[in-house]
Amino acid sequence: MNLFRRLTYNYPELAKTLTIVLISSAIYFFLLSDIKFLAIPKLKAQDAMTRIAHFISPKPKNVDNIIVITVDDDSFKYLNKKWPWRRIMFAYLVDKISVSHPKVITFDLSFIGESDIPADDDIMSEAFAAAGNVLSASYFTNDFKYMKPYNKIAENSRGYGFINKPRDVDFYVRRSRAVLFSREDRKFDYSMMLKTFALYKNIPLESIKFSGKQVSLGNYSIPVDRNGTYPLNFTLKFSEFNIVPFWQMMKTEFPPEMFKDKIVLVGPTNEILHDVHNTPLGLMAGVGINANELLMLMNNSFISYMPKWIEFLILCVFVIAISILTYRARKPRIIFKVAGAVIIFWELGLLLYLRNIRMDYFAPAALIIASYVGISIYKYFDLIVQNISLKTQAITDELTGLYTYRYFTLRLHNEIERAKRYNVNVSLAMMDIDHFKKINDTYGHEAGNIILKEVAEILKTNTRKADIVFRYGGEELCILLTHTPKEGAVVYSEKIRQLIATNSFAGSRNIKVTVSFGVASYPLDNVFSGKEIINAADVALYHSKETGRNKVTSFSPYLMESAKAKNLI
Repeated sequence: MNLFRRLTYNYPELAKTLTIVLISSAIYFFLLSDIKFLAIPKLKAQDAMTRIAHFISPKPKNVDNIIVITVDDDSFKYLNKKWPWRRIMFAYLVDKISVSHPKVITFDLSFIGESDIPADDDIMSEAFAAAGNVLSASYFTNDFKYMKPYNKIAENSRGYGFINKPRDVDFYVRRSRAVLFSREDRKFDYSMMLKTFALYKNIPLESIKFSGKQVSLGNYSIPVDRNGTYPLNFTLKFSEFNIVPFWQMMKTEFPPEMFKDKIVLVGPTNEILHDVHNTPLGLMAGVGINANELLMLMNNSFISYMPKWIEFLILCVFVIAISILTYRARKPRIIFKVAGAVIIFWELGLLLYLRNIRMDYFAPAALIIASYVGISIYKYFDLIVQNISLKTQAITDELTGLYTYRYFTLRLHNEIERAKRYNVNVSLAMMDIDHFKKINDTYGHEAGNIILKEVAEILKTNTRKADIVFRYGGEELCILLTHTPKEGAVVYSEKIRQLIATNSFAGSRNIKVTVSFGVASYPLDNVFSGKEIINAADVALYHSKETGRNKVTSFSPYLMESAKAKNLI
């Protein structure tokens, strides 16, 4: 608290800047960071970090335990087959791989419905049953209908799992779905990759459980959100996996140990089969996304997100550092320092990323923009307030807080013209403090100033909002009474005269003061300009002072003739 006070006292502009950027940070972090408008730039910033981490990271563990067999363009070309291929081809593939005793063979292909050649279904079922470790794909439709493999194939497979992947707002795949509820079976079912991992770890598929916050596979716990999804940790591009084209499996012999104790994924990479998706590491076939998910499961490299309050504190330190570094710096240096701070922030983010901890990497740019906008808005409104303050000071008397003579003449002219236009009354009451010079000589100028201020306060307190009080000069004050006939102006003046006469001024000194008034009015007094109504009120005021003071005099033509005779005008 003391530090803040010292900062505010010694560096007021810096204190204001820090306050604005911290408020901007809080608004962004707690109100704006989750809106859809900012979702895409946040995701793109995270993708950039994924690509940097991929570039500098070594080859992950267990990648050699995954072999991907691809139904690719060359396989269509060399095998000279049109899609869909006969299921006997996949049966042959399983027979050929099973000799090497892989841990699990997973098809990222859906064998839905009966084949055009029923005998092929029998052959495939026999091959799957003989292998004893084959998983095939199922999927949920948009209306959540569960599309399972053909009965005969499903019964002879080790199991099947859905392959649905959720997409983000920019249609990229960055998450995987672990669990979905099957309305037909009235139970939860699990993704094909979870079941593949379970078989790889010799965990019975029946033991997979969902608790609402995590999926349990034996001794393994997989954290998921309330929708049953978890973020994918993309560590390899598809081309960096061990890939064998399908046509080579059909036409080439491989050493028996090649597939031993491995996970074999079989899936399409041909774009015609519509299983190629945008990912943080570029376009990737669904089987490549599944391979990355398996690596994450095998290496226990699940992504966690930094607690929100810690992330907010880091961002606060970031914006405070930028504010202090750029305080009173020139523009080239500001750009250099801001860029340096952003780089440091990203280096910290990268270190955390490599430890599978994620945060908002777009925040530095967002906070710089938000802070700039916040400071610009503050400066704009501060300029408006300063301009208003300067205008007020220019037209306000410093001692009494009343409007000045200059503003009085301008406003009086406008009110007279308005009265002419709309045929309404306007009156002017001119007031003078009686024997003010004597008060100054007797009690001092300080007491005189206090009396002036207190009289001005009485006028302001007892005047309508539509009326305006001015300091005409010295101890003379004027009240412009809009929409007020002469009779009303006289009544008002008499009220003020009595209030002042019965009051005591200058605090404990209890000084008694009286005032004299002169009142003139348009149109009754035939005054048609600001100068004429001032002269008329001044003549009436002079008469009040000449005839004993402490009274209100209403202007009349006789008074004007008398003043001219005495050469007062």
